[in-house]
This record gives sequence, C-alpha cells and structure tokens, in this order.
Amino acid sequence: MTRGLTATRRLALLGLLLAAVVVTLTGCASTGVTSSRLNASVGPTFERMYQWKRSLEGEPAAKDLDTKAHCHRTTAKDPYKGAGSDWVCTVRFLVDGPNTQVSFNWNIQAKPDGCWNADGVPVRLGTQTVLTSTGRRVIDPIYKVDGCFSAS
Repeated sequence: MTRGLTATRRLALLGLLLAAVVVTLTGCASTGVTSSRLNASVGPTFERMYQWKRSLEGEPAAKDLDTKAHCHRTTAKDPYKGAGSDWVCTVRFLVDGPNTQVSFNWNIQAKPDGCWNADGVPVRLGTQTVLTSTGRRVIDPIYKVDGCFSAS
C-alpha cells in the first residue's frame, strides 16, 4: 500500500480545487451592470431615437422630453445589478411639454460588457415601421434599439 496520493490524483484534486475557486470568484464578481448605469444609458438613448423618429416623420423636434428610465431585474436575486435578459426599464418622457407624460416598459437584455438591446415598439408609440415625410416606409428607430455604457 502506498502512502499519500499518486501524482495523477494530486493533479486531479488540484484541478478540482482550481475549478471551485474560479466558479466561486466568477459568481462573486460584478459585471459592472447596474440599474443606475442602465438608467443613465437607456433614457438618453431612447430620447435620441424618439427625436430621430419625429424627424423622419417630418415633425419638429420635441423641446424638452425630460426622459427618465428606471430599470430593474425581474428574476435575479439582486434586482439592481448583473447581466441578463430579465431587465425591465420603465421609460417616462414628456410628449408635448409639462403634463403630457407617457410611460412604457421596455424589456432589456443587458450584456456583461455594458451593451444592451431592446426590441419592439411600445404599443403607445406606434408600429414596427414609420411613414416618413417623403412617403417611404422605414423601420421605426425605436423598434430595435442597441446601446452601451461603461461597465467598469
């Protein structure tokens, strides 16, 4: 009977230990995706896309949309951080000045690198396409929106 572990077993145990450390650290590491960072990205990005939509339709730019986003996760243990496809952002903005607030929920997929995307036009804001001032049908700028923020 030999004492101790064979070299193969020692290597296997070392591998398992290293894998456990990596899994533990990965689970604890923050991706840098937080509700405050997502809020700060989604609101202004939506506002720019909405202004572009109005421009395509031949409408004047809205003066002060005062767009705000409030984002949270719906299925995570911590609803205010982490990458995932379970983010919901409530976007509020003023259509035509004070007392004309519109709000809707946008489903967001946030990636660990800080990039995110939202698909679909909220019902209140129209359909998948926009009729431009020149009579052409084009994809609505707010139908599929991608954005990024610094996740570090």
